[in-house]
Amino acid sequence: MNMKIRQYIQNVVDEIKHSSVEDFNIKAFNDFKYFDFINFHLLNKHIFENGKEDLFIAIPEFDYRVHSLESIFYAVVLVKLFQNYCAYTNTNPELFTKDIIFTRGKIYKYLGVTGNYMNLAPKFPAKNQKNAVIQVPKGVYTKLNQEFDYQKRKTVQCLKGFSKFLNSSFKISNFPLLTQFTNKTLIISDKKLTKVNEYIPFRYHTKTGTDIYKLPFDSVIEICNSYTVAESLIESGKINQHFDEIIIIGDAKYRDELFPNIQNGKWNGYFNSIVLIGTNKPTIQHVFKQWNWTKREIIIAHNHEPNEVMGLPVEDEELNAIILELDSFLQDCKVRYSLDIQYLLKFTNYFLRQIIGGVETVNVNFDFYLARVRSHLSSHEFEGIVFSAPKINYSNQTKDEIINAAYSFFERMAALLLLRNKKWQKIVQLASEGKQFSLLIDGKDYETVLHQIKKADISSIKLITTKHSSQLTFDKWLDDAGRYLYETHLVIPYLNNISLYNKLLEIRGKVHVMGYDKLDAHILTNIKAKEDNELTKHINHPDRSLFIKSKLKVDIEEIEEPPFYQNIFELSETTGVSKRYTRDGDPSCEDVFYEVTFDNGFTDVLQGSKRVIWMDVDSSTDLTIQECFVGAAIKYYKNESRELFNELLRIKDSGNVLGHIDEFAKLWRIALGKLQQQYPNLERLYKEIFQGKSPIQFQAFKSYFSPDSKTVFPQSEVLEAIYRMFKRNGYSDNEFTNNYQAIKTAASQHISIKVKFGRQLSKLLSEGDDIELKELLSEIDELPVELKERVSAFVKSGTIKIIKPISNRDERIHAKSTADI
Repeated sequence: MNMKIRQYIQNVVDEIKHSSVEDFNIKAFNDFKYFDFINFHLLNKHIFENGKEDLFIAIPEFDYRVHSLESIFYAVVLVKLFQNYCAYTNTNPELFTKDIIFTRGKIYKYLGVTGNYMNLAPKFPAKNQKNAVIQVPKGVYTKLNQEFDYQKRKTVQCLKGFSKFLNSSFKISNFPLLTQFTNKTLIISDKKLTKVNEYIPFRYHTKTGTDIYKLPFDSVIEICNSYTVAESLIESGKINQHFDEIIIIGDAKYRDELFPNIQNGKWNGYFNSIVLIGTNKPTIQHVFKQWNWTKREIIIAHNHEPNEVMGLPVEDEELNAIILELDSFLQDCKVRYSLDIQYLLKFTNYFLRQIIGGVETVNVNFDFYLARVRSHLSSHEFEGIVFSAPKINYSNQTKDEIINAAYSFFERMAALLLLRNKKWQKIVQLASEGKQFSLLIDGKDYETVLHQIKKADISSIKLITTKHSSQLTFDKWLDDAGRYLYETHLVIPYLNNISLYNKLLEIRGKVHVMGYDKLDAHILTNIKAKEDNELTKHINHPDRSLFIKSKLKVDIEEIEEPPFYQNIFELSETTGVSKRYTRDGDPSCEDVFYEVTFDNGFTDVLQGSKRVIWMDVDSSTDLTIQECFVGAAIKYYKNESRELFNELLRIKDSGNVLGHIDEFAKLWRIALGKLQQQYPNLERLYKEIFQGKSPIQFQAFKSYFSPDSKTVFPQSEVLEAIYRMFKRNGYSDNEFTNNYQAIKTAASQHISIKVKFGRQLSKLLSEGDDIELKELLSEIDELPVELKERVSAFVKSGTIKIIKPISNRDERIHAKSTADI
């Protein structure tokens, strides 16, 4: 496969050399890899041929190499300048008296013509040039800005730099010094994009202002660090009000809550077309032409060889037997009670990941996880699932029997791994054979695994951790030049993460992924097969023929996925109506609360999804409470006043975005009120709306109708159910259904704004105890001292002494968490 792709990419590049780059000096592309070369071609084709159609260039995990961001900017600059040259050749720019031009390395004032010569006066005359007039042959020139603050040496230096850039980039001899641009581009990106050439005519804008612009004429490219900034500058007339295209780089710059504004920008005529470069398209409906890069193509297009990640089999028949028994029990529940709780198999991933065993602290780790499983099985949601099964008939005894039986399987797995861990034994065996290797572990397990290594008297293992650590992290290790040595050997105890797999493809040594036979060994097989099929799908995508003629025909292979493996390892999508499990297959933190006791005696009740800052020696890392552990020193912002939080948010919300959101929030309540009038009671309405698949309990639904309800928007699943019910009941043309997409967007914005603001407050804590709110609330000159003091009181910190899940029936949850943002 690699040889086929390498030949395919070579064919594409050969094709490009005879089309897109024929007007450019090939030296301009000396630093381009084939990856950059092809991206240049895509942008060139789009800008010259695509008109008003939109383009999406997909790059896995937003994977840019050292110079790739700059090469994208460089490509846009070259294409736009050539496009403007084409427009320039169709015009005959006219000069008027006192216009300013640049020629022969100097700046002059234009005074008119005499015969076939132009009369020019030096803008910066020497002592012997006072009132001097020089004559040069007539030519076509574009003029400079008369209002510019000219500086003799600096401005001339910049103009010479721009002139040199033009003459070195294009094949055309005597390429004109372009200073007036008919065709312009708007780019949304981080500033690191612009580190190419200071003499290129572009400007970079942020919310606080514009970078100093050194050239005495208009820019061909405007770059803003967000679309919000660009929109504000366009509407205020501070930059052009029309561009040929907007190029947005990075998913965060065009996320779903922002994309409707970008669509509106196109409809309002701010730009003809939209180009997105990132990992995923917006989920909001929009038609794009596509070029989807695959990871393997990117690596080969950088003249590297993708790593062939290998499996390292581990046998544990006893663990396999327990998991098979659990699967059989869950299937029996489905047959006997029509109760589908197969997703509980996913909780076995925790045990498949473990390499720790035989040390005292392991007991604590397993006890904590078992408590999380028990908490999930005791939750309102799980109870609702069990009692919704038609053959249980609301029998508490049956419910308890099912819960206890399911829980016993996880207890047995924990007991088995505490006794002996086959993955750890395999690691010890590798070390005993004298093999030097690196071992990738979770940062939280660092001290425990290090203790195991010392206890086993092993010196050949180098520990690498995930991001949750101040030790050597995987990303740091990847940046180490040593990874290019072919003797590099990396061992990974468990792999279910496609992003991590994509990174492994770049390592130029041996990579082994451990997996229990008949269990998680299957994940690597599937990841490889799915990567092959993704590559095949994208290479065969019909849109590629819009850009290139070269083809590589590869057939997609069918992957047969038995239900057993699907129930354990399909983790990217959640089942049912809520997030019952995390990406790692653990019980979800959405509906789980923890009692946390700190070493200073302070105790708090926090939701599992609450984000905190873990202060590890000389670094800090974002974690959720569910990811925390005994001994972790953490800081977090605990908002104990909804009113204060909203007061701060309103101060920050100078554009009244929340006010517009509140207007949309009224519409779903009005819709509910109309539905209520059609049914005799709320219980009947509840059943009709959700039809046995309710994402919320009846009491929560009932609270929507209370005049004291603080719910701005319900869950997305609830909103969708109300919408479907509204359509079923004949309300097809009204304010709610007509604005449904806008309401969904507003709901997403509402959550995003509040969560982001709460996290911003939390992040301020990583620098110290003082919260500099003026940095955050930059829209106002002063924040009242009283507010600062009140917010500062919400800073919590300490070292965790005890952390344990609590029943979501605990009365402290409602009292302590309602205002917790």
